[in-house]
Amino acid sequence: MEAFVFQVFELIFWTLAALMFGVAGIIALMHRRKISLCSLETTGTVVGYTVALRSDLHLPIVRYYADNFMYSKALSVGLVTSVSTPLSNGEILSISENGNIRINKNSFVNRTDLMAKYFPVNSTVPVFYNNLNPRQAFVGYKPKDYMSIILAAVGAFFALIAIAALLIHFV
Repeated sequence: MEAFVFQVFELIFWTLAALMFGVAGIIALMHRRKISLCSLETTGTVVGYTVALRSDLHLPIVRYYADNFMYSKALSVGLVTSVSTPLSNGEILSISENGNIRINKNSFVNRTDLMAKYFPVNSTVPVFYNNLNPRQAFVGYKPKDYMSIILAAVGAFFALIAIAALLIHFV
């Protein structure tokens, strides 16, 4: 009886793992499709800054034109990490090609000024947009997507394990 309970638990575990990674892989593949659809490139102009969004970082708002219509969108940002030390002078250490921002800060640093150094008003920024839906765009960079393939592969692997567990224990 204990072996049967363990086998059922094992089957449930692998099935749930396959479902979780499978759903995450499908969501990531949908994002990958959005990335591939944003194939046209134009340049936009920084016109202002957002209200504090991500960890009170004021992102630049970029205005761009596509098909003779004007659109505005905030800078596309991946991960924002802050290095906080008392003697930090408040600067952006790096902005990666995937939109990840690393900030050196302390509690007295105004983050709007940080973004204004890198993206001053009236500066130009690349914009990658979907020609069928120009509102769908990536501002500043076009992300590289590796995670969707990894998540889908892990989900498929766990599904195979769940099927193998089903066949071994219950057939």
